[in-house]
Amino acid sequence: MFGPTVDALKSFCWKIRCPPKMKHFLWQLVTGCIAVKKNLQARGINGDICCARCDTDEESVNHVFFECPPALRVWALSKIPSNPAIFPTGSLFTNMDHLFWRIYPQLDDHQFAWILWYIWKGRNNKVFSNLDMDPRETIKLAETESTLWAEAQIVK
Repeated sequence: MFGPTVDALKSFCWKIRCPPKMKHFLWQLVTGCIAVKKNLQARGINGDICCARCDTDEESVNHVFFECPPALRVWALSKIPSNPAIFPTGSLFTNMDHLFWRIYPQLDDHQFAWILWYIWKGRNNKVFSNLDMDPRETIKLAETESTLWAEAQIVK
């Protein structure tokens, strides 16, 4: 099975209906330049590369957003159907392809951008403040913020 091209994924990041800072965040996620521990090590910053949230696997981009148990719970609570054979998978590009183009048309609100954003914020809360963010809170924040942003975009 052939996956999506990285160029197509990078290009689509800028078409997602979300604030510019989130578009940039998604582009960083797709290009792999987001500052997860594995990437920091590759840049010469030595340190433990185990995930701070689950403490079992190395912290890669795909792990943080799609494989770590707290992230998996967030996806399970979301409106986006999850099935380990289809989504989420062990491939960052396949996961992003699924979110960009394969979810049902009625879910075309691009709420996944906020879910990814709040998974990242939850990871940062753990890394920098040793605070765990409940997956239900992550989903609540993502749903609320995406709805408020979408409503604010409506010209009356």
